[in-house]
Amino acid sequence: MRILVNIALFLLPFAAFFLYARYANARRASAGHDPLETPWFWLAAAALSLAIAGFFVLRLETDAHTGTYVPARVGPDGNLIPGHYEGDDDRPAHIEPPHHPEPTPTPTPVPTP
Repeated sequence: MRILVNIALFLLPFAAFFLYARYANARRASAGHDPLETPWFWLAAAALSLAIAGFFVLRLETDAHTGTYVPARVGPDGNLIPGHYEGDDDRPAHIEPPHHPEPTPTPTPVPTP
């Protein structure tokens, strides 16, 4: 779902501009003005509005974390421990790395005299 929201937010300014350009250019051409005259102020205002709306949409779509972020690291056994948040109300306080048994050393042969 999140990727569809990102794609829609990416394509929305282009679609809005092309719809506007089609309507405005036809209207300007029929009035006898230059159809390629661009109203930069209104385009910048629309872009700013869409950016702010995008921030609100992304804020509503993402989970809020109240804990402290612990970055990914390599555990003592050499496995990757993924990044996580500690101290969230409904999340585990710590993600334990997988435990693997210690390898047993191979016995060295005793030389015979």
